Amino acid sequence: MFANVISGRGAWTVRYAEYGKPSFCIVLEGGCRLAIDGYAPFAIGAGDFILLPTTPAFTLASHDPPQPVLRDPHALPSDGSEVRYGER
Repeated sequence: MFANVISGRGAWTVRYAEYGKPSFCIVLEGGCRLAIDGYAPFAIGAGDFILLPTTPAFTLASHDPPQPVLRDPHALPSDGSEVRYGER
C-alpha cells in the first residue's frame, strides 16, 4: 500500500481508468470536483474523506476545468512522492 500527496492549481482535469482495488483520499486544503462514473459530479473540500472500495473510473477537476488528461492508476509513483496537476 502507498499514499501520495496530490496537489493542483489553476485549471486542470485528470481522468483515471478503473483501478478495481480500494483507494481513498483525505482533502487537506482547498477543493476540487470529483466525478465517479455512474454518479453526478460533486465538490470535495478540506476535511472530506473519500473511500472507494473498488475504484471505478473517475475524473478529478478544478472548478473551471479544461479537457481531461488521461492517467493510468497503475503508473502512479509508489514512493509517496507528490503528484501535481495544473500550474506549479
